[in-house]
Amino acid sequence: MLNTSNSIVNVQKILSEKDAFRLCRDTWQGYRPLFHYSESREGKNPRAHADYVKQIPDTYGLDDIDIDFEFKMKDKAFDIINYNYTA
Repeated sequence: MLNTSNSIVNVQKILSEKDAFRLCRDTWQGYRPLFHYSESREGKNPRAHADYVKQIPDTYGLDDIDIDFEFKMKDKAFDIINYNYTA
């Protein structure tokens, strides 16, 4: 699992995020990969999930994956994505 929210500092010392993403995808041999995506809530605990999406994750050109969005206000977050990114 690639957890960029909690591990990006350590990952970038060894691999780029793109390389780490593709390496994780390759471990799913024969299965459609599932990535979890979240952003940190502002405040003291960086592990707390944000209420809404601020950016769409980069999939580095891979379209054969699924992404599970982890946000507190998930239904409203998708309304924001649809409004901001489909216009």
